[in-house]
Order: sequence, then structure tokens, then C-alpha cells
Amino acid sequence: MRTLLVRDFQVETHPQTGQRRVVSYRPDPHTMKPVRTGEGSWTDPPDPVAKLAAIEALGAQRATAQAPVDPDDPEGWC
Repeated sequence: MRTLLVRDFQVETHPQTGQRRVVSYRPDPHTMKPVRTGEGSWTDPPDPVAKLAAIEALGAQRATAQAPVDPDDPEGWC
């Protein structure tokens, strides 16, 4: 007989602070009921507006820092 154990991950939200963490579960091989096997540290959820602004700022910074590459010019390939 062969037993296959699969690990499952869930995101848990703290009811008072709203912070999140990842919790892992693995079934007990004898009862096949989930047993909590690990948990990460509490982290603040990302602010989607601030994250988008940071991504756009990085894109603008890269666009001004890089000159357009001519695909026919081997000097500009590096």
C-alpha cells in the first residue's frame, strides 16, 4: 500500500490588524485529517495604488535611462 501526502497552503488574515501570513497543512498519515505544519510571519498587505505608482516610476526611470537599441547595430547589443 502506498500513501501520498500532499501539502496545502492557505492565507490567513489577522482579525484585528488585517495582516496576512501563509500557513501550511499536511494530512496526518493515519487519520488523513489536516495538521498545521508551519506558518510564516505576519506581513502587511500591499497597497495596490502605491505599488502601481512605484512600478510606473521605475518604468519611467528606465525609459529615460536607456537609449533605443538599433537591432542592426552590433555595437548596441551589449
